[in-house]
Amino acid sequence: TALFSATVPPEIRRLADTFMHDPAWIKVRAATLTIDTVEHFYLEVPDRDKPEALVRVLREERPRQAIVFARTKIGVDRLARRLGDAGVRVKALHGDMSQGQRDGVMIAFKGGRERLLVATDVAARGLDITGVSHVVNYDIPNSPDIYVHRIGRTGRAGESGRAVTLITPKQRRELEAIERHAKTEVGQWAPGVVGKPPAPIEAAGATPEEPRETRRPRHTKPHPREGVAYAKLVVGAGKSSGLEPADVVGAVVDNTALENADVRNVRVLERFSFVEVPADRAPEVAAKVSGKRVRGTELRLEVTNRR
Repeated sequence: TALFSATVPPEIRRLADTFMHDPAWIKVRAATLTIDTVEHFYLEVPDRDKPEALVRVLREERPRQAIVFARTKIGVDRLARRLGDAGVRVKALHGDMSQGQRDGVMIAFKGGRERLLVATDVAARGLDITGVSHVVNYDIPNSPDIYVHRIGRTGRAGESGRAVTLITPKQRRELEAIERHAKTEVGQWAPGVVGKPPAPIEAAGATPEEPRETRRPRHTKPHPREGVAYAKLVVGAGKSSGLEPADVVGAVVDNTALENADVRNVRVLERFSFVEVPADRAPEVAAKVSGKRVRGTELRLEVTNRR
């Protein structure tokens, strides 16, 4: 009989002593934390501006897959709704969801069908997904240990990762405590900033860090604002069919090779909706999404010259 546990508090030891006969204890050294494979950044914004700042970070970073951490279950639901209203497709994960709901979200996320996950710390425990390119701390963690566990979701299996933490002006001391605990520097985030993973602060003989090169993030498809012509499509469904902005974005992303950031200016009206995509892909989007069903409604898309 074998018993495995990440930690062995007294109650676990008593359980082993009760049901196991003269067990041999095997301790495995903890794997090296992914601190050295992750670039750390912070963005300071007033609390009221955090939702808009998060949308900006996600659109600039264009993550392959990302986990956004919020502190409470209510906060997760509220943030998921805000992102959906902004046209960002996202799934929520927290302890108030049924086991079936949580399993469904995790299967979709692990399979790559969902790119963005908003989760609490408890719900995200035990996640082992190698494709996560970004971790975003929407709420700064309560302790430096939690920060280390959160960013451990990225930078795995030899891959590099990026971690962005949103802080308010009053939370600078908490950020400094994280830097001391993790023995790493957290640089200020700005669009297009790419740099080497920061070296430990205490490294002997460390040389000054080279200036970061400013360029487009490494998940590089041309950014919508970089001179790409866009075309508007009209969708033959709207609020009366229960359609939401995130549904329109999801329908486009799920059925084409476009990403969330390629889809913009989604407007859901009562009986129809508008969405903009790169002009050279508009006919393809109209053809591939037309006929797909969302919330029980069959979508019909047409390219329009309306501005």
